[in-house]
Amino acid sequence: MKKITFLITLLTISVSFGQTNLIINGDFETGDISSWTGSYGTDAVMAADVVGAGTTHSGTYAGRAQNWGTGATSFLQAVDVTPGQTYIVNFWFTFSAFTPSTNVVMKSFDGATGGANLVLTPIVADNGRNATNNVNYGCGIADLDPTYAWKEAKFSFTVPATGVTSVRFQYYNNNVGYFKYIDDVSIVLDATASLEDLQKFGFNASPNPATDYINLSASKNINKIEIYNVVGQLVESRVLNSNNNRVNVSNLSKGIYIMKAFIEDAAGTYKFVKQ
Repeated sequence: MKKITFLITLLTISVSFGQTNLIINGDFETGDISSWTGSYGTDAVMAADVVGAGTTHSGTYAGRAQNWGTGATSFLQAVDVTPGQTYIVNFWFTFSAFTPSTNVVMKSFDGATGGANLVLTPIVADNGRNATNNVNYGCGIADLDPTYAWKEAKFSFTVPATGVTSVRFQYYNNNVGYFKYIDDVSIVLDATASLEDLQKFGFNASPNPATDYINLSASKNINKIEIYNVVGQLVESRVLNSNNNRVNVSNLSKGIYIMKAFIEDAAGTYKFVKQ
């Protein structure tokens, strides 16, 4: 029975790991948009009936930008990220009129201005913009539904291995004369990477469970490791630059953790129990 319970716990953690949303108030439920910047009207958060009664994606509020000017940015928010990590962006959108040209980009961010656009990989197909310009995710609704049904957007991006620790989500348009809506915005760590990504380097980690140390080895230098708790919070980050390492975990509380190891351009996760 204990073994079954432990297995269920591991499966639950494998789903929850990395699911901490980096975006603050991405669902706009509180009506507070202080975590967002950009060009939008005074009615940036509206009640459920603004896009037709009952059609708000979820809850009471949906982000609303008024008649943005040509090329204007709309909803923007910067988040801290880890170099070399892959993240998944998810949100919902709709419009009040004709098929517009609205896009999302992810920019490296230095705290004052946006830098280079990062390459985006659609998970839910966009309107084709990304196919011709891979740093743009195009938001469009062909043959706009008169009920203004919401459409899902979802893509991933990978943070450069060096030099970028913050990125900015930027939802913007190139047209005027209509309302654009956005709701349930999230940016989460991609938890799909596994130890398989490091197998080509002969990566090994033991013992498991661990009490004081975890011994790591590989055919190439392990650049660094990161350790996350069960809710996806980073609790340890260490630069190793060696192919044989002994990582001290004695200071960790008892429980289950995820270690992410980086070798060259590959990364993989390793689940371990701290006794």
